[in-house]
Amino acid sequence: MNTRESPHQFQSHAPQTPQEWATYLRRIADPIIKNLDPHAQFQHAQNKPLMLTYPLLHHIYQTATGLFNAEHLTEFANPTTPAPITANPQKDPDHYLWWALLDPTLDPLKIIDLNSTESLIPQESCTTIEVWTETELAALHAFSHHVLAATHSQSQALATRLNHALHWHIENTQPDNATNHPWAVQAFLSANTLEAQHFAETLINNCQVQNAYPDPLSAWILIDAATALVHH
Repeated sequence: MNTRESPHQFQSHAPQTPQEWATYLRRIADPIIKNLDPHAQFQHAQNKPLMLTYPLLHHIYQTATGLFNAEHLTEFANPTTPAPITANPQKDPDHYLWWALLDPTLDPLKIIDLNSTESLIPQESCTTIEVWTETELAALHAFSHHVLAATHSQSQALATRLNHALHWHIENTQPDNATNHPWAVQAFLSANTLEAQHFAETLINNCQVQNAYPDPLSAWILIDAATALVHH
């Protein structure tokens, strides 16, 4: 098992409850978000279907009550927005899982092996470990939302698969494999183990290393994670 020290800023006064972590993540992200124009962010994201920003912003719009107040944003955050043809389950499994949150015609179980106890996405499906880590954690982030939204008949099986993937990553993945975006941080924080919390803390630190604050995408990810923790 890999051993990791808790990042320095958390050693003495780490948040403890989901609500405390949600407040902490918002405190990191809010100063960045407040300087962004939501309309411009949606428009920019809509024009780049190969990126995950649009389904991420849409999910935030639907779940983060009070964050977006402008009615004109509904033109971008349509709850029945169909996935673009680029959401290929084999080529872009992370995109597929994110768009499946918006498009009810997409089945997340189409690409998830519920019997596996390893990562959601096989490592050999990506060209480098860095690309795989980013893709896998983004997929894991979306999958955690699917778990929360699952019907009663599916919830236990999906939750078990999520926990297996989280445990596998704690044992096998270095969270700083060139991914500076804190994808799936809420899933690790919800796992309620010290090892999972350390993994999440490293993801949080990594997105602030370059500039001492998160980039816009990381800030949106933290907002989405905070919202999920509140609803957990």
